[in-house]
Amino acid sequence: MSKSFYNTINAEGQMLMSFDEQAAKQDDIILDLFRKNAHRDITPFEMESCLRLNGKRYPITSIRRSITNLTKEGKLVKTEVMRPGEYGKPNYAWRYNNGNAVK
Repeated sequence: MSKSFYNTINAEGQMLMSFDEQAAKQDDIILDLFRKNAHRDITPFEMESCLRLNGKRYPITSIRRSITNLTKEGKLVKTEVMRPGEYGKPNYAWRYNNGNAVK
């Protein structure tokens, strides 16, 4: 079983498997959007906007979870680029790791 879902609610059995499948699907969708936008850096809030344009609504915490998972797997690279997020605080941007991505 993948470890996409962070089981902080102590879910068990079929419910846990379902939550993990949903989280893994979110990871795949987010990775696909990063891949399609491989020419630019994207913050979590910018990813949220991309997702909405594609008919998906995920909480910002889920988007950040996916980005963390994909970074740990080497599929995304965290850049030094920062832009303001929804709350005015600076947010780092990530880029699809096509083998040429630079930190």
